[in-house]
Amino acid sequence: MITLTSDAVKEIQRLSRQHTDGETQTRLRIGIQPGCCSDLSYTLSFDTMLSDEDLAIDNIDISVVINRNNVEYLEGLKIDYSEDLM
Repeated sequence: MITLTSDAVKEIQRLSRQHTDGETQTRLRIGIQPGCCSDLSYTLSFDTMLSDEDLAIDNIDISVVINRNNVEYLEGLKIDYSEDLM
């Protein structure tokens, strides 16, 4: 399960409004990509398309999309937002 804090939801909603035409549903796409030394990096983007390999998760007021192949790597992920440097 992916968890979004209330601060993260507010910021994602704010950013989402900048990436939508108001008619098409914009979803937060969370993914992974290979990094160096066999590490993985998280990716966040906004997307309006779904493929057959995607899993859509409705989390509070945010629709999250992840590729089914990434589920095991994203299990237990918690996303927060803060304007603080520390």
